[in-house]
Amino acid sequence: MEYLKLQIITMFPPKSTSEKSLF
Repeated sequence: MEYLKLQIITMFPPKSTSEKSLF
């Protein structure tokens, strides 16, 4: 599942700390 998170982060870089915490 980690690779899916990496792909999402690559496509949609987190713009805030709240979004970063989701990963």
